[in-house]
Amino acid sequence: MSGPQVLQGHNDVEKLADLGSHTYKEQAVWFLNAFWKQQGDSNAETLWNNVHLMAELDTVKKASGCAVDEFMAHHFLEKNNETLTVQKMREQLREVGIDKVKLVPLIHYLIFKYKCTSSPSLPLSSLAILIFNSSCS
Repeated sequence: MSGPQVLQGHNDVEKLADLGSHTYKEQAVWFLNAFWKQQGDSNAETLWNNVHLMAELDTVKKASGCAVDEFMAHHFLEKNNETLTVQKMREQLREVGIDKVKLVPLIHYLIFKYKCTSSPSLPLSSLAILIFNSSCS
């Protein structure tokens, strides 16, 4: 089982878009491969459950999907006991470099959940950390 090994794109925005275009399972595998030491051992089961939950909430593509709309993203958070207002969710996603929220790939949630960012002032700094296999809290 493996996710995308090399992300396509010339910059962080394009690479994040590429990663977010892969299935929920592939996004989770990519994240686990990058962060097994920091997150995988203790969170693998939770991540796998989130893959299934995203697929369940994806009313169109199910498991072959890659992102849910903002409404379903709120349901996803509710089912994980992480309910946020629309405004608060948008604010917190912006803090990790994700500005526009129409569709929410699983990888955006993982970046947000595990605080994979080095500096909120750097656009998509969270993805840079993922790419260079640094740590997240």
